[in-house]
Amino acid sequence: MLNPFACPWEPFALFVLSPNVGDAVIYYSHYGPLLLALILAGFIFFTDRKNHLSQVLLGMILLVCLWIVLDMFLWISPNINHLMFVWSLITLVEFSVYIAALYFNYVFVEQKEPPFWVKLILLGLFSIPVFLIATPYTLQYFDLSDCERNIREGVMVTNLYFVHALCILLIVGHSIYGMYKQRERWQEILTVAAGLFFFLATFMLGLILGTFTEDWLLGQVGLFGLPVFIGTLAYSVARYNSFTGRIFSIQIFIFSILLLVGTQFFFVDSLLGRVLIIFTLILILVFSALMTIAIRAELKRKQDLQTLTELLTNANQQLKELDNAKTEFLSIASHQLRTPLTAIKGYISLILEGSYGEVSTSVQDVLNKLYLVNSRMVNLAEDLLNVSRIDAGRVQYNYHAAHIEKVLQEAVEVFRLNAQNKGLELKLELPEKELPEMMMDARKIQEVCSNLVDNSIKYTPQGSVTVKLVGMTDRAVITVSDTGIGIAPENKEKLFAKFVRSKETNILDVSGTGLGLYVGKNFVEAHGGRIYADSPGKDKGSVFTIELPFINPRLNESSPNWMLTN
Repeated sequence: MLNPFACPWEPFALFVLSPNVGDAVIYYSHYGPLLLALILAGFIFFTDRKNHLSQVLLGMILLVCLWIVLDMFLWISPNINHLMFVWSLITLVEFSVYIAALYFNYVFVEQKEPPFWVKLILLGLFSIPVFLIATPYTLQYFDLSDCERNIREGVMVTNLYFVHALCILLIVGHSIYGMYKQRERWQEILTVAAGLFFFLATFMLGLILGTFTEDWLLGQVGLFGLPVFIGTLAYSVARYNSFTGRIFSIQIFIFSILLLVGTQFFFVDSLLGRVLIIFTLILILVFSALMTIAIRAELKRKQDLQTLTELLTNANQQLKELDNAKTEFLSIASHQLRTPLTAIKGYISLILEGSYGEVSTSVQDVLNKLYLVNSRMVNLAEDLLNVSRIDAGRVQYNYHAAHIEKVLQEAVEVFRLNAQNKGLELKLELPEKELPEMMMDARKIQEVCSNLVDNSIKYTPQGSVTVKLVGMTDRAVITVSDTGIGIAPENKEKLFAKFVRSKETNILDVSGTGLGLYVGKNFVEAHGGRIYADSPGKDKGSVFTIELPFINPRLNESSPNWMLTN
């Protein structure tokens, strides 16, 4: 038997080049991923360590770092007692990595801590190697007599590989379930799960190859899965998470690629191959620098856009609040105005009728003027009240069966005297055959028609106003045409907007508010119809058309804006 102290081994010296390590690839397979893992751990610690998911990931990464350091210890140390202890301990650490990965995947996918029973199961699994770590079930013997590290692992080590595989399957299954349940996050979950799966699978492959071939150099393949996981994790942070760590995570991703490409130095012997690798690394560095600059610019634009979006959102919210306040004010003010104005109108009417005694001619003339002004104020208050109700979605419609002919007759007769006083001919043309009854709010349709007739009389200096009703297959068509001032082409588009009046109408009648057509448009549309205007041009008259379907499609819609009463 050889004396182990006669073997060509140097004293233990971690993190430096040691003659005890026969192949330089050992350093690269350990220190490269270790450096990446430490950078990622530091990044997590200094950016978001209070987040539970970050805490779990930090714990898993630190466990991987501990495993790398312990495994490097096994390659360097010549002390058999230390090797026995560390080899047993490393079995527990590698199993802890899989338990931590399973826990991390649950928290990442579900975005919450697992329930107590899940934690209890994971703790139970972890306790198995803890109790068996110092027994032959973990490590039977360690022999350095022939200057080689000959070991005999216990049965627990090989059986733990089945638990490792189970953890990987659970991670894959849970990730697929998470992508199905959270389809808006499926790309994010897939990215992280793919990197985690690749790392754990290659890690387990390296352990299995080392155990069954006893070629521990071949077992180093498992450590090259760590840069892939760190790279995908960095990409996920850059692609899906907050802006604060994106640039740094991109740099980690770039460093992972450089590490993977750089490993080829240990497997390429030709000068040309090494030159090509150097050229590739230079290209990666150049493009990485350009990409980093571009990402910085993009992130700045996105941050500026996000800031503007927040400002616009706040401004929009304030505008909505102001609009609601304005609508509420109009509603209250118009309601409060309408009540006394209506009472005044009623009393003036009673005085003119002689209910309070004889009134002289001069007083009657004054009262008539007061009645006219008061009527305009009542109409204004009514229009304002309608506008506020429309804007607030609180208009109530009393739908019932009615004949449109009767509605039109009442609307026209009210303005017959006004037309005569202006010397205008007011005509009503009805179809010979009565149209079928329609479900409508007759009062509101009459208000729309009255407003159109009133406008036509106001803005027609001479000639005629014609109201015509035509029955079509599925709808009734009402037209109010006149020979008045017409509509300028530039005013057609905004004719039915609030508070819009043309210059010509302002000249002929200054008392208008520009609300009647807006209110009428909403009333007609609530009946499933439409209203529009046409005119050959200035001073060539105009035609307003209302189309009302015989069957109101809006009655079948569920909307809080329409209250139906029979």
